[in-house]
Amino acid sequence: MGLAGGAPLTGTLDVADPGDWLALDGGVREVSRFHPPFLLEWARSAAPPAGLARLDESRLAIALCHRDGRVREEAVRQAVRHPGLLPLVVIRCADWVGPVREQARQLLREALDVDAALGL
Repeated sequence: MGLAGGAPLTGTLDVADPGDWLALDGGVREVSRFHPPFLLEWARSAAPPAGLARLDESRLAIALCHRDGRVREEAVRQAVRHPGLLPLVVIRCADWVGPVREQARQLLREALDVDAALGL
């Protein structure tokens, strides 16, 4: 997985294509379930990593799609540093874990104006 190695988002997926963001979201969980050796050690762990604030944009994208809601929730908090990850934050607004959903919605309320929201 290129993102796990730090490959830039723009070189790994079409950031203008919503389908690519959805595929990334589902793909990270599929890889973590069926092919754990391909993900970073922290991505396979059950508890939120202490160093999530130090992740670059690519690795934070993986954390936003993590199978553990606690990791996704903390990743949403950190996503404010990387506006390129807002499409994944939009996906987290429909997360099945309430605190993740609420954190994502709060971030978008604070980070977006009307024009930017329509673009997402």
